[in-house]
Amino acid sequence: MRAALQLTLLTVLCLEFSRGFVFQPSARQAMAVCCRSQSASGTIVLRDAGDAEDHEIDEEDFDESPFTEPKKPLDQMEKAWRHAQKPLLRIGSKGATLTHGNSLRQLLDAHTVVRVKVNTRRFGTLKEAFKQIAELAIESGAPEGIEMLQAREVDKVILFGLPGTLDKINKNEFPPPEPVVQDDIVRP
Repeated sequence: MRAALQLTLLTVLCLEFSRGFVFQPSARQAMAVCCRSQSASGTIVLRDAGDAEDHEIDEEDFDESPFTEPKKPLDQMEKAWRHAQKPLLRIGSKGATLTHGNSLRQLLDAHTVVRVKVNTRRFGTLKEAFKQIAELAIESGAPEGIEMLQAREVDKVILFGLPGTLDKINKNEFPPPEPVVQDDIVRP
């Protein structure tokens, strides 16, 4: 069985690069790889490499490429996360200082949302880190009500925002739309 699985994976890779399409096998259809044709009813017919038997499946079970996920529309929070492309402030194992709070205040004034990478050894959790860093930013002159838009535990990153940014995200007002270029003129 292991040799058959390796042969199937090799077939999948060869088909991906030579024909541009592959059936993504599930557990019950692991050997149904090879040729694809579409019948008049809209079902996809796959011919098994081993016994030349036809397998019919529904269109939604078929994925053009097993190596990429289908593109889904991004929700607004994900758009805001991607708008702040990388962490602009990093807080190490020694913890946050007033200087970090001042830097966050300046970055929020310039960017509206800021990713902050945090070593949580000193803080414990990202929520505790957010509270301490926000307090330091407020001591440095930032407006009260700095928001934690999102926290990703895996990356140990917090997305900070100015007050009211979460409402703008929910109303689809943030991030701003990308500028349109027409006749070498950039228009917002």
